[in-house]
Amino acid sequence: MLELRLNSLANFGSRFVDTPRTYSSVLFSLYRTLGNILTRQHTELQRIQPLLAKRERTDVRENIDQYMTRDERAVLDEYFVQRERLCTLSQRVEESVFVLRDLAKRGYAGDDPYVPIDPTLKS
Repeated sequence: MLELRLNSLANFGSRFVDTPRTYSSVLFSLYRTLGNILTRQHTELQRIQPLLAKRERTDVRENIDQYMTRDERAVLDEYFVQRERLCTLSQRVEESVFVLRDLAKRGYAGDDPYVPIDPTLKS
């Protein structure tokens, strides 16, 4: 009898999910990803800052082809494309955080924090 009970306790971890802990873990990962995206945006901005300052000068703005090389223009174009991609990625991660936080508040699994992975299993 004791052996049967120990076997059932040993299998407990493989049949159930602790939803609050899962939400917390996934949210932590999403927040860390969002922090990495923001750090990357800041780093890219610092890297490109001299070219942005040059482009904003009035003499350069009037005749950008004369004062900026083809390589500088290509670097700026690449920066704007990458900035757009990072902004889109940031918005997607923020949306995931919003949905997951909402699920965690509502208690997706009801009052029972342990939800069976297999719906045929009874808690």
